[in-house]
Amino acid sequence: MRGSSAVSGWASAYWQGVRLLDGLDQGMRRQPVLLNVGGRQLRPRPGITISRERFDEAELSWVRGIPCAAPMRTTFDGMRLASDLVEAVVFLDMLLTSRLIELGDLQNYIAAKMGWNGVKQARKALALAVTGSRSPPETRLRLVWVLEAGLPTLLVNQPVFSLEGQLLGYPDGLDPDTGCVLEYDGEDHRDLQHHTSDNDREELFEDHGLTVMRATRLNLGRDKPALIARMRRTCQRAERRDRGLDRWTLDPPRR
Repeated sequence: MRGSSAVSGWASAYWQGVRLLDGLDQGMRRQPVLLNVGGRQLRPRPGITISRERFDEAELSWVRGIPCAAPMRTTFDGMRLASDLVEAVVFLDMLLTSRLIELGDLQNYIAAKMGWNGVKQARKALALAVTGSRSPPETRLRLVWVLEAGLPTLLVNQPVFSLEGQLLGYPDGLDPDTGCVLEYDGEDHRDLQHHTSDNDREELFEDHGLTVMRATRLNLGRDKPALIARMRRTCQRAERRDRGLDRWTLDPPRR
């Protein structure tokens, strides 16, 4: 790596502290490292993807001895060169949650990249991104809900309270109209203590009028058609609830 060259995409983000982007796709396959080399000739090799599009030294950021694309360029590359729209949103969600970039700055940056490869996908991802997603699978699950099941946009990791001011929890996804809660159970949820905590929180949510649905990585894979059907049934069940029995609110207690 010499001159105007830098690591970009997931590897650059990871090296700059975004540990949730670890280079594994939804199928847990290792993704190649993206190298921005500008006009230089660098032979492709296994495990590396080459980008020869314009790269200015002003976008170069040295991180512990490694030449990385600055956060804005890293984000743009990760979005535009992602395998599909969902993975583009995953990339952006993780950068927003890490607070390495600001959404408004990114919008201006992308607006100045007319004609770049993948810029249309990057623009579409902007409209679907949120701040607060805690993992790539959470974002993937939310996008199945919105894009494939055709259900309303969810609030992400927003605190929910009882009417008496008790904090009930931070649901991964919440439809505030239907009172439907969407939860993703990652590998760490197999731990007995974590599983017990999940059960307690689910009962607390439902005791206050919320309807909870849980999903795992398997649901996002081969079981996706069944997952979509479950989502729609859960949403319909939540819509039929007696709202007069609701005992939850998004309003924090007054001090």
